[in-house]
Amino acid sequence: MKKMQCVVLFLMLCVSGVLLTACTQTARGGDTSANIQQDVSETGDTAAGTQEESNTEVQGGVEDTLMKEVINYTDDGRVNMEVYVHTNPAEPLPAIISLPGGAFGFLVGTDQEPTAMTFYERGFNAFVLNYSVGEYSGFPAPLDEVSWAIWQIRSHAEEWNVDPDKVIVMGFSAGVSVAGMSATQWNTPGLYERVGAPDAESIRPNAAVMGYGACDTSGTIVDNPDIVNPGVWGK
Repeated sequence: MKKMQCVVLFLMLCVSGVLLTACTQTARGGDTSANIQQDVSETGDTAAGTQEESNTEVQGGVEDTLMKEVINYTDDGRVNMEVYVHTNPAEPLPAIISLPGGAFGFLVGTDQEPTAMTFYERGFNAFVLNYSVGEYSGFPAPLDEVSWAIWQIRSHAEEWNVDPDKVIVMGFSAGVSVAGMSATQWNTPGLYERVGAPDAESIRPNAAVMGYGACDTSGTIVDNPDIVNPGVWGK
């Protein structure tokens, strides 16, 4: 447990520095994916989703390539995972799954591709889980979906050049709840079977990063005067 806490704290500090850098570049009119060539060519549609590739820089004399792919969880594509992986790294890379915020009503765009590309450029294989929101967001849907995402990454570890022992969930705002579910409820009875994994350890994240999540929900249920926190809402 202490080791897990240290890993989470370390990653939170790293994420804070990365996001601060990205925000600074954006404020100056910069592009956080500036060193990635924009001539993306679509290579075709697959049963799992759309796959794309674009060239990146040459490192150590070996050309590395960004592969983008979308894998659907639901048949209609409402829930899906975006894939941003290095095709030719020197060694398997850690995987980080961004879980966007949006109060379970929508998904914040800046927590999707911009965040994924920021981590991709810093040596991660990055993923974005577009989980259920609105009427579809009731428990256990978010837990099932993030567990499915982790298993997809581990089951494609060789194909996507991922170190299966370094799979990180990273949530922002409402996404913190999803990350927290994954970090604490991965061993829920029946869960791994529901997402097609061979065992519970296959859907256990190695670390979790919590970005500005709602830890005190006392002021969030505004329609109930017995629950509303006057200090939050000024009532």
